[in-house]
Amino acid sequence: MKRNLLTSAWAGLLLCAAGIMTAQAQNTYVTFSVDMSSNLVAGTFNPAVPAYVGGTPYGGTGSDTVYARGIFNGWANTGLQLFQVGNSAVYTNTTDDNAAQDQSDGNMNWQYDAYENGALTDEGSSDYANRMAYLPKGNNASLVLPTAFFNDGGPATTNIITFQVDMSEQIQLGQFHPSSGDYVVVAGSYQNFVPGSPSALVLTNNPNILITNNNFNPPVVESNVWEGSAAISTDSSRPVATVNCGQEFKYVIMPEYNWDSPQYPNQDPDSGNRFYTMSGNQTLPLVNFNDSVPTYLATVNLNLDMSEVAQADLNFEPGTVTVWGTFNGWSGGVQMINNPLAANTNLYRATITMSEGIPYVAQFRYTNSYTGGWVYDYGQDGGPNPANNNNFRHNLYVPITSTPVTTNFSFFFDDISTNDVLTVPTAVQFSVDMNGAVGNDGHVFVSSDGLYINGMFTVPQSEPIGGFLQNWYAWTSGANPVSAPAGYQMMEVGSTTVYTNTIIIPAGTPVGLSYQYGIDIGSQNGGPVQDEAAAGTVHYRVVRSQQFNPYVMATDTFTSTPYEEPIFSNGNIGAWGSTAGGNLTVGAPVAGAVPVTWLGRPGAQLQFASSLNGAWQSIPATDGTTWTAGSSSTNGFVSVTNWPASGNTFFRLVKP
Repeated sequence: MKRNLLTSAWAGLLLCAAGIMTAQAQNTYVTFSVDMSSNLVAGTFNPAVPAYVGGTPYGGTGSDTVYARGIFNGWANTGLQLFQVGNSAVYTNTTDDNAAQDQSDGNMNWQYDAYENGALTDEGSSDYANRMAYLPKGNNASLVLPTAFFNDGGPATTNIITFQVDMSEQIQLGQFHPSSGDYVVVAGSYQNFVPGSPSALVLTNNPNILITNNNFNPPVVESNVWEGSAAISTDSSRPVATVNCGQEFKYVIMPEYNWDSPQYPNQDPDSGNRFYTMSGNQTLPLVNFNDSVPTYLATVNLNLDMSEVAQADLNFEPGTVTVWGTFNGWSGGVQMINNPLAANTNLYRATITMSEGIPYVAQFRYTNSYTGGWVYDYGQDGGPNPANNNNFRHNLYVPITSTPVTTNFSFFFDDISTNDVLTVPTAVQFSVDMNGAVGNDGHVFVSSDGLYINGMFTVPQSEPIGGFLQNWYAWTSGANPVSAPAGYQMMEVGSTTVYTNTIIIPAGTPVGLSYQYGIDIGSQNGGPVQDEAAAGTVHYRVVRSQQFNPYVMATDTFTSTPYEEPIFSNGNIGAWGSTAGGNLTVGAPVAGAVPVTWLGRPGAQLQFASSLNGAWQSIPATDGTTWTAGSSSTNGFVSVTNWPASGNTFFRLVKP
């Protein structure tokens, strides 16, 4: 697997000319209409012309006005002024909505504003301050909005709303299992978005609504529509629902609390919710959960290289490799099989069926015989209590085709290949400046305190030496604190505020290291508390050369926001740092030579070519396992070489 970073040229300037396309705005003539009755009766709205409410005139002595504003006019404060309809309390006006954001067959959001007694009053309408409506199809179409009451201050109303959602794709994806007790509810603004509440409407399958899924051959007729009706009379931001007020909602798969994620135009851009208007009894349009239409099923081969695991973890059990993910609702691991007769017996494969055009998340696991427990792909990054979230897992996207296809994805466990780790035990010097250091518990560090380093490179005696298993030792806490293993205490440098320690990092450990410092208050416990930063918030630095003894890391600062060095990588080595961060630069010629600098690392090397399309030639000596020419920086060792200044030369970093 190869990853190229940045291509630079010292002679000439590489330019790319690309056409710029802009969206052609559609004209949609929108008529806004708002009823100011409540404001007139309350005396807060006093227009120049009296308005009659229930036969009684109000106002007529002031100069108050009302406006509509939204995406259609860039949310300008002046807005579109609305004008009184006769002597009524209704104000209206029509405008051409040709905003690029408001396209034909899309949606628009807006609100009404009133200038009352010279001050602007923003409407706080019931659908989270902005009203929503679908735009009709076609250019020069017209949309007449229902007359709403300003600030939804109108009479109470109750509407029978029928909700319906097609769950076909979620069943196909393994996200919805009605036979195992899953069900669908509507959670909305009418009941404060609480899907587990008795007020949430529970939908049921309607076998009479049939949908033809043409993505199967032959097509399949499905009855996977869930529907239900409710009398809606409340709203989360008002005591009651009012005529033509807005409501928002989502469908939720229970009991997993799997929330619907509607797409544009079914999504209110402010809240991400679906929406409708209380304009009478109605059946809402049939939609797909997540707006995911049924798609072709693709055969997906997941290929996993466990070479570094086999090399670093002597307790790896080869028959336990599995893959879990959203493709089966994390309901269980799919066994991955290797070929014992292959040239690389550490290649594992699983074949899975997934829908095209759908993003998936996958995570690999295996069993360690020493602990008898799972070792998770990315599971231990950032400390002993990491956030095991999708950012540290593998994202898959099966492309959409016109027919079912077979797709291949290839990975290294933890994105760590055999050239992502230290090849030999390496001495690394860590330093931290404790000047003014304060723990997140409020303790101010003093020289009588102890100071320790803890990180993915530590080797507790109770754990196997597992390379990138990334063992952090236990922080000191509780009534019976445990002391730190020997070798991780930071020592004061003379009478300075800098503390340092040199640690032998075992071979097989990733070149990118995550760690934290911790204080032992009064040196009483022989081990640190986790008081520098929150769990998962770490220092991240890279051993950029194995040829120094020791390799000296840049000096850290004791802080709740530790620094993370960039790293040139196929993926998240240790799930930290800024990946692809090789910082390759080519300077101006000096004395017949061109300076080339980059943030190197073991396993990465420089290549050059006379043109972007020419043959790239490697310079193996620039690999961080052997390279020593360079200087220090806040990102550690910066590799430097000088290149003869003749002709055009292009450079790039590669990780073979």
